Amino acid sequence: MVAMGAVINMAVPTFVFSTDSDDLTMASRLLANATGRPTDQMRIMALQQPEAAAKVLAEKYGHIKWAFDSDQTGDGIWHNLYAYATRFGDWPRLVVVDILSDITFESAESEWAALRASMKQLNVVARETNAAVILVHHASEASRTNDMYPCPGREAIMGKDPRHPVLMMTFGKDSRGDLHAACVKNRHGEADATGHTSFRMGIDPATSRVTTYSPHQRQAVPAGGWRGWGEENEDE
Repeated sequence: MVAMGAVINMAVPTFVFSTDSDDLTMASRLLANATGRPTDQMRIMALQQPEAAAKVLAEKYGHIKWAFDSDQTGDGIWHNLYAYATRFGDWPRLVVVDILSDITFESAESEWAALRASMKQLNVVARETNAAVILVHHASEASRTNDMYPCPGREAIMGKDPRHPVLMMTFGKDSRGDLHAACVKNRHGEADATGHTSFRMGIDPATSRVTTYSPHQRQAVPAGGWRGWGEENEDE
């Protein structure tokens, strides 16, 4: 929902590789976001009134193009982007991959090798197309979070490969269902790798809406202070 909210708010030409959710699921969420009505009602609308649903989607979200292959490959990403550029005369301004771990590489010897290969290839996508690239990925279910610190730290990100992303955010919900966001890596500014510095965001799961942050903020300055400009470790 956070990534979808970013796509909606940016409103730039976008290509989404949705390996985790099918077209009906995404259509239902977008219709719910547009109308403020529950996702389950919008799912029924999409099935029973496909022309009306398609009209709303085209008018509000025509800037988004999709690939719903559940077994997307590295080559497939490039083929889709080349096809997009051929049809529209330019690269998309925004590329979203949801989820990263579903991208496969035949040459990869393991799941983690495939993850590293995906990160390297998508870094090339960002450089070659000059598009912003958003990757949705999992954190370990064993990561320890609580109401005081609801967001996983950077060490909980599966694969633990922070070398390529410019910005890494983790998200978590507290016992009240409030959504929290934490910046665990920021190449050009402040970050807290523990995830203990977070801010609260508004969320309405029924309509798939995520709204702007709340003034309430939890802050825990990490030992050694903030990592600022150009203070990356070479081994990252």
